[in-house]
Amino acid sequence: MFTNKCLEIEYEGTTAAIVMAGIFVSFAVDYVSHRLANTMLTRRPGAAYNNDFVTVMVLEAGIIFHSLREWRPIRLTMIPGLLTTS
Repeated sequence: MFTNKCLEIEYEGTTAAIVMAGIFVSFAVDYVSHRLANTMLTRRPGAAYNNDFVTVMVLEAGIIFHSLREWRPIRLTMIPGLLTTS
């Protein structure tokens, strides 16, 4: 699957394992956020639990997280002389 000489992957199911871990992590984040929102809102009298609002907030948090995660390495490589070892 990976034909690059620099990659030393001995287990062929590496890609599948990474995908399954990503699916599990995204499920866990979504599940926990819905449970927390439901628990917090049931303590307040008159508050209604909105499933769509929580889903949109989780998606927006994921977009912001990935944007910050991708911006940092790009920003570091754009500064001249920062990543040199001399």
